[in-house]
Amino acid sequence: MTSQTQSHGPLLAAKQVDVILATMPFASLECPSAALGVLKASLSQAGISCEAVYANLLFTEFIGVNAYRFLNIGHRYDMIGDWAFAGAAFPGFEPDMSHHLEHLARYFCRYYERQPGPDSIDKMTRMFGQVRQQAGRFVDELAQAIVAKGPKVVGCSSSFEQHVASLALLRRVRELAPAVVTIIGGANCEDAMGLATVHHFPWLDIAFSGEADSIMAQLCGLLIAHGRHYPAEALPEGAIDRRLADRLAGQPRERRQIPRLLTSQLDAMPVPDYGEFLETLGRIQAGARIVPGLMLETSRGCWWGRCTFCGLNGCGNRYRSKSPGRIIDEIETLAQRFGVRRFGLTDTVISKAFWKEVLPRLAQADAGDRCQLFFETRSNLDRQQVELLAAAGVRWVQPGIEGLHPRMLALMDKGVGVMDNVRMLRLCRQAGIFVIWHLLVGFPGEDDAWHQETARWLPLIHHLQPVQGVKRIRYDRFCQYQQDPAAHGLAIEPFEAYGKIYPLSGEALADLAYYFRDSRPGRAYHRHSPAPAGVEALRRCQGLWHAAFFGKRQASLTMDDDGQRIVIADTRPCAPQARLALEGLEARALRACDQAGDLERIATRLERAGAAADQGQLAQALASLARRKLVLALDGQYLGLATNGPPPALPTRESFPMGSAPIPLVDYV
Repeated sequence: MTSQTQSHGPLLAAKQVDVILATMPFASLECPSAALGVLKASLSQAGISCEAVYANLLFTEFIGVNAYRFLNIGHRYDMIGDWAFAGAAFPGFEPDMSHHLEHLARYFCRYYERQPGPDSIDKMTRMFGQVRQQAGRFVDELAQAIVAKGPKVVGCSSSFEQHVASLALLRRVRELAPAVVTIIGGANCEDAMGLATVHHFPWLDIAFSGEADSIMAQLCGLLIAHGRHYPAEALPEGAIDRRLADRLAGQPRERRQIPRLLTSQLDAMPVPDYGEFLETLGRIQAGARIVPGLMLETSRGCWWGRCTFCGLNGCGNRYRSKSPGRIIDEIETLAQRFGVRRFGLTDTVISKAFWKEVLPRLAQADAGDRCQLFFETRSNLDRQQVELLAAAGVRWVQPGIEGLHPRMLALMDKGVGVMDNVRMLRLCRQAGIFVIWHLLVGFPGEDDAWHQETARWLPLIHHLQPVQGVKRIRYDRFCQYQQDPAAHGLAIEPFEAYGKIYPLSGEALADLAYYFRDSRPGRAYHRHSPAPAGVEALRRCQGLWHAAFFGKRQASLTMDDDGQRIVIADTRPCAPQARLALEGLEARALRACDQAGDLERIATRLERAGAAADQGQLAQALASLARRKLVLALDGQYLGLATNGPPPALPTRESFPMGSAPIPLVDYV
């Protein structure tokens, strides 16, 4: 941490407001909170004075952007961000964390140094302690600044590693101003988690379970009028106060009816207000090093909704979408109001109407006025859809590619095939679209041999964008594995770090936790055991893939097709030939493999194109293409691998639509 952490200006302006809403560390620095944006707008629309406090940005004034970014790159199960604020949230609870912190220090150091030495690990461990010390000071100063503004209600939005920091702030606010109503909401407060939060932490008045945007003005109006002595029967659905929490906590878990509110009409929501985010970014020292993006929400829920490992939509997965006209209006309004044309969509998956009406409208904009978008989608897109993405200014996507073996994809219930995923990588490479994707491993019922089988053919696609990581599956709350572990042969419990952070019993932690692990002894693959051979094979392949793709002589496989003859140029490490020409049936067969198909389907395509071929000869041509490593041949299916001509450069990290911040430098103090 640097000298910039020693002094800073006033945290907040002195303007008096009725409601303060805060987003705490360790939320992203590069983009605002979608929740705070819409809640602030809802309250302003109702005439209630409100300020959104971006405490995540303010915390960089205490620890520096370098340390903040360091703590943001860790695995979720490390929970270092929550631990940093645990001293402020739970004073006097100081379990021994030395072994855990040393493990984290080694991980963080390895992230930046191939062979980290003892000095690096010691520096990193000291940095953790300094951040925790500064967290206590920060909470105290921020709480005093908030109370000085005279609010009647103070709330926090809590997702991922924001929960303990939120609890710490609200605890200090209660100590300084006992009459202020304290509320908390967000993904960490849905269902049993919200109940446990209110039940176990007496400085909280209300946790909100579900989507509060449609009733936030009603709730805050009630609390402003009555303070902490509000009539409980007037609370809107989704609000869990202490009386309700204590009553439900006394019931058997299987009988609890915990409220959760869903917003049905998304078009009725106001356009988010991100003013305080940009204002705060403009006055902190780190602001000059951060390029912001804005958050855009066009839908909620997931119309697929079957992936076994996903718990992102909580216990309310019903799909709802804004109308295409409203989406276009919101993009234009946000861009004009805040002068930012980068947008990251919060959607789990975009709607079908988005393809038909929104993207074509965006593609019509002049190049200088075009917005940059990032969103999640499915991987079974066709060529026209990927070309539409590029035309509309979408240069980054996360298409849900998490497996490249058919049995793995079946375990995940992805609803797509291996060939869909590989074709998506090829089409996006052709269009110059950056793909964010990972391979997930460690699923209940998987066979490590599947990973070895996959690793054997991955060199064929080293000219396509490499996998970002090979990651072990995590059992998040609301995923199928957490909801019914016995059906999958699991015995799950909260991550071990919870017990080092929260002063609660095992049962209480089970209600509060978002992340879970398999507790069975002797399980095949867990955090502290060596990875199986197949997983290691995938990781070795990942390293070779990155070297081939990002090296000085970038791997490529291109085809130049004049309609008669196809000229192949191949610089992949596995290339049998650097250059070759295809004519006749081989050329026609390769063209027919633009989409995956079996022998019969490819023969049908050739016939429809007026180039019918004997199936025996076609089979020989496909076998020849496979030997030359120009097609991927799996389970009787064939898919062409070459891009049409040299593909365009991929966008740089600095152009990411959800904003960009500097990669932390290797100076741990």
